[in-house]
Amino acid sequence: MKKLIRKVKQILKITNVTCVIEYTNPLSISQFTALMQNMVNKFPGSCKPSSISGRPNSAFIEVDFREACITEADLIRASDMTLEGIRQSNPVKSVKINNL
Repeated sequence: MKKLIRKVKQILKITNVTCVIEYTNPLSISQFTALMQNMVNKFPGSCKPSSISGRPNSAFIEVDFREACITEADLIRASDMTLEGIRQSNPVKSVKINNL
């Protein structure tokens, strides 16, 4: 079934890109809230995510895009800009981009 869905997406040129950002430490409530509410505004206008999800006290968030328009550097920059006003520092440890 997955192969069929993937083939239909290729034919219709539908691409989903899932990016997983891992932070050095688990996200505090204030960091998590800032990322969920404000991170979307930090991306370039031509490449906005379709969703951002995660859980407080987890070191991971997932950012989904409808097309492959983002780089690891752009994800790190958007995250850093979102969290810069929050007192606790929590640098990005790694970024994983999966094209589906």
